[in-house]
Amino acid sequence: MISKEQLNLAVVPGGSMGQAIALIAAQKGHNVRVYRRAHEVDTRERVNLPDNVKIFSSLKDTVTGVDVLVLAPPTQIFEELARESLFYLKRESLILSASKGLQKGTNHRPSQILENLDQTLRPRIAVMSGPNLASGILRGDETGTVIAAYNSKVANYLRDRLENPKFIIQAEKDLIGVELGGAFKNLVALAAGMFDEINMSANTKAYYITKLVSELVEVALRQGAKSSTFTGLSWLGDIFLCTTDNESRNYRAGELLVKNPRAAQGFLSEDKPWLAEGVHTIAPAYALARVSNINSTPILDLINNAVYTEQSLEDAINRLGNNRDYHDS
Repeated sequence: MISKEQLNLAVVPGGSMGQAIALIAAQKGHNVRVYRRAHEVDTRERVNLPDNVKIFSSLKDTVTGVDVLVLAPPTQIFEELARESLFYLKRESLILSASKGLQKGTNHRPSQILENLDQTLRPRIAVMSGPNLASGILRGDETGTVIAAYNSKVANYLRDRLENPKFIIQAEKDLIGVELGGAFKNLVALAAGMFDEINMSANTKAYYITKLVSELVEVALRQGAKSSTFTGLSWLGDIFLCTTDNESRNYRAGELLVKNPRAAQGFLSEDKPWLAEGVHTIAPAYALARVSNINSTPILDLINNAVYTEQSLEDAINRLGNNRDYHDS
C-alpha cells in the first residue's frame, strides 16, 4: 500500500465527472493530472480548478508515475482507455473506477473489465458510486458517495485521501453491489424521464419505478451483490437523485426518446458513447437477468421495447396495467 499522504493522481478522461473528481482530489492537496480528449472542453476557468490540476493531451504523460489512476469514461470505451493507461501505470498503483455502466456484449462491470486485462489488479481495484451529479460536485454541494473494494484497506485508504466535509465517503466491500447500483440507476433514470414525458401521474410513476427497481435488485442479488447495499447511497441515494432531478443526463435522454424515438439511434451511436449510459445498460441488464434465470422482468422488457422497437410506451403500459397476474406477482 502506498504510504504517502500527498498523492500523484491521474484522472482519465477529463469529462464532467472526471473534472469533478479532479477538483475533489486537488482540494485535498494532491497533484492531479487530467487527460483531456479532443472533444472535451477545458473547464478550468468555469469551475476555477486549482493550480495543482494540470491538463494533458497525452495519456502517457498523464499516467506515468502516478500513485492512483481514476478511470471515469463511459463504460463502452472503458476497456480501450484502461488498456492503454495500464501500459504506463506503476505496478503498485491503485485504480479507482468511477464509471457507471455495463459493457455491451460481455455485460461486464468496469472492475471485471480491468481484471480481464490483468488479473493481478484485483487487490488494487476500487469503485466509486453514489448520488453524485458532476455539476453539483463542481458547485460545492454537500453529498456523499461510496468507495468499495475487495481489499478493505484500499477502500479505507482512498476514503481518507479524498473525503472532505462536503464530500462524505463510505468505505465498503460490496464492490459488485456498488457497481451494479451505479449501472442500474442510469436505467431507472431513463425510465423516469420516459414516464414523465408521457405525463404519467406521480402515483403511477412511483409504482412502476418501484417495480423496475425490484427487478433490478433481484438481478443484482443473483450476481452476488449484498442486500444491505440496496438501502445505501449507491442504490437508494442515486435512484432518488436521478428520478427527482432533471439535471440527470439519463433522465433527459428518457424524455427525448419519447419525444423523438429516432433519437435512440443517436444515443446508441458508437462514436458518441457518452450521451447516455442508461440506453447502453438496457441490453446488458436484460442479458444478466436471463443468465441469472430471471425470466420475468416486465418493466425492463417495457423499457427495452420502447427504446429498441416501434412499440408505443403508453400502449405497453396500458396492456401491462390490465394484466392482473403481473400486479399479483
